[in-house]
Amino acid sequence: MAASRLIKHRLINVIKRFKFEELESSVIPIFPEISWGHVRTKLIKNHKTFTVNNAVRVIEEILNDANLGEKDLRNRLTTLEVIDISRHDKRKVWYTYELKGTGKALNYLERRRMQEEIIEEFQSNGFNIDVKVAIYDNITFVNIKEKSKKKRVQHTMPIFFALFMGHKYLFCSKKNISHDFIKCMADALGYNNIKKIKLMGKDLRSLIRLLWNKQQGTLLAEDIHQPTVYEPSVPVISNNGIDYTQNKQRKNYAEKYFPKDPPTLELLVINGPEESIKHEAVASILPNDNIHMNWEFRSHNIARFLTSLIEKRIIPLPLPDYVSNLMTLGKNELKLQTG
Repeated sequence: MAASRLIKHRLINVIKRFKFEELESSVIPIFPEISWGHVRTKLIKNHKTFTVNNAVRVIEEILNDANLGEKDLRNRLTTLEVIDISRHDKRKVWYTYELKGTGKALNYLERRRMQEEIIEEFQSNGFNIDVKVAIYDNITFVNIKEKSKKKRVQHTMPIFFALFMGHKYLFCSKKNISHDFIKCMADALGYNNIKKIKLMGKDLRSLIRLLWNKQQGTLLAEDIHQPTVYEPSVPVISNNGIDYTQNKQRKNYAEKYFPKDPPTLELLVINGPEESIKHEAVASILPNDNIHMNWEFRSHNIARFLTSLIEKRIIPLPLPDYVSNLMTLGKNELKLQTG
């Protein structure tokens, strides 16, 4: 009973992540005991407004009366979690992997088969897991939860994966994951191996755009090999005076490297090379020490942020490669080379 109450509590918490208008299409289908018409009728009868919290109270009452078993509740929780992440994928940070090999000809109608093959592959490698798959907006989402080996009530955090059919990339919601675990996922999809890419972000569609740009090598290709030369503009004369800042010219220059609607990244990490100390007095005291410097750019939209930095002369011209080539590198954690 204690386990059932705990799982039911988690179920309710996941339901609360949905918007009211999403409940009917995304949540209610998981619970055949509940009809949306009944929920609405009860809200109206009790003079309650149509909000998520009020609807959840009605749903919780019905679930309490239904007396569902622990196994059934766990199954529905796993299903609801993957539906939640499929509708709200930007609430997670996704880490990118490249799949190696051929891959199976999975299509959008084979959701159940995919679940079965993932379970089979993981079990053959000693993992005892629950798996649920959801397909939404042309992205396949997978929820994998390891089953606890202990009988006592224990909460297992789900690990989510996302993939675009036709692309050899896999996105994972967990930053640090064992090689054996991620290799099982690749094997289940029919690939020979998997490699982590230094690309992360919240917008899956932006991540796949960046990978596609790198793969195709078409976006700003001529500018990558022959960098655009910045040409200063003449001062702008207006009724307010003379503008010597050239902010507009610098902004136009930056926009040649970043499209009008650029892929969204929230982070750019630059790892500098390790170098010896150049100051003679300090180097004589610390002859065996080196300096290693890293820095990060953080913003809701890195491309627009960098454009603003260029416009305000914070990033000098000519642009460093990690700025000018960012939209085609296919990664946002970079390592600078000496020289």
